[in-house]
Amino acid sequence: MTARGLRLRSVETLRLPFRDPFRIARALDDRGATTVIVELEDGEGRLGLGEGYPDAYYGETPETIGAVLPLLLRALGPLGPLPGTTAGARAWLSAAADAMAATIAHHGAAKCALDIALHDLAGQGLGLGLPELLGTPRRVPPTDFTIGLDEPATVARRAALASDFPALKIKLGGPQDLLTLESVRAVYGGPIRVDANTAWQPAGARELIPDLVRLGVELVEQPFPAHRLADLRTFQAACPLPVVADESAIEVGGHDGAL
Repeated sequence: MTARGLRLRSVETLRLPFRDPFRIARALDDRGATTVIVELEDGEGRLGLGEGYPDAYYGETPETIGAVLPLLLRALGPLGPLPGTTAGARAWLSAAADAMAATIAHHGAAKCALDIALHDLAGQGLGLGLPELLGTPRRVPPTDFTIGLDEPATVARRAALASDFPALKIKLGGPQDLLTLESVRAVYGGPIRVDANTAWQPAGARELIPDLVRLGVELVEQPFPAHRLADLRTFQAACPLPVVADESAIEVGGHDGAL
């Protein structure tokens, strides 16, 4: 399994148990996560590490990652070895992502794992950290803390414990969504983002809009099933908050119908 000096050295599946159950509206397993660690070796013996999360919702498993990785790696052969300059490495990595995308549709976890390992190797070869390799500022961008679907009191308790985070993402899609949001807002004053993970219905979502605004929700993520793009557009037209597609946009260029 080589591509011009690159060799897939190992593919390891890890099971990561959760301390607390983490549920989302469409989850199959709320007590742990399975992740795949990829080890890629270059011609100098350097090892690049990558990671991919095989989400069953998208039809991915550790086995599909293991099966697709050799195919993706072979697709990089025509690109030649990683260049020894920063500009060359950036262009090569961009071309590698395009080659993987053209080789097989979907399989985002396998592509992600290989892409991360390639960036690791490129940075090692140039003696650069990832920010320098990509030409981006060396700072940690702000992010949110995600709290899974649960009883409103439990979600509020976890929100209070996470009050130092600059924003919270609250998973919704259950029978007590409004009470959950009100309970969180009572203990947390920062930005709240909500993610229904495809579980809402259009009529119920429209009824929630005034309360979402009243409670200071910052954005709404993937309210409806991925294929219901017309409902997504109609909701966005009625909702003053940003509506973000996730499950509806799983490939570069695949989001056009959601706009």
